[in-house]
Amino acid sequence: MVKLLLGQNARDARTSLNLLFIDMLNRGAPIAKVDLRSFTTDQGEQNYTLDQDVVDVLEAVIRVDDNEDIALGRVSLDDWLKQPVKDQQSRPTQFVTKRNKDDVVMTLWPVPQVDSVGTEYEIFYYAITRIADVNGPRDNADFNFRYLPSIVSRTCILFKFTNCYRF
Repeated sequence: MVKLLLGQNARDARTSLNLLFIDMLNRGAPIAKVDLRSFTTDQGEQNYTLDQDVVDVLEAVIRVDDNEDIALGRVSLDDWLKQPVKDQQSRPTQFVTKRNKDDVVMTLWPVPQVDSVGTEYEIFYYAITRIADVNGPRDNADFNFRYLPSIVSRTCILFKFTNCYRF
């Protein structure tokens, strides 16, 4: 006797696909999108919580004039911990990212200070962003086509494991 669980099968397949995307992202597969993002600094504010979909930051620059960008150096958490004076104020030259459970926080050093003209700084950064989950039957998966064979085969394997416990 065959049980018809078509609706449940579709939900299980979407869950398997979403779990596969997370697994591939954790393994370093470049399936995420890279977006150019920006934010404006506030004087005396050192920590900036980035958008919810940001996984990590690749590179960052500080815009000091309309046509002049200066690269910010990325430092590790270890190097940040060894920084002797963390509350020094000036134009930022370095950043560190802390990947928390629910967000990514970018910390700038030195702490941004309004420049002599009184304008705030603008930080531009390339963010690795999480791909959108597949939530409905008509959603398109947000990944590069070259990963299609791998994703289809791994989703089938995960889907089979999901369903083997049901019967």
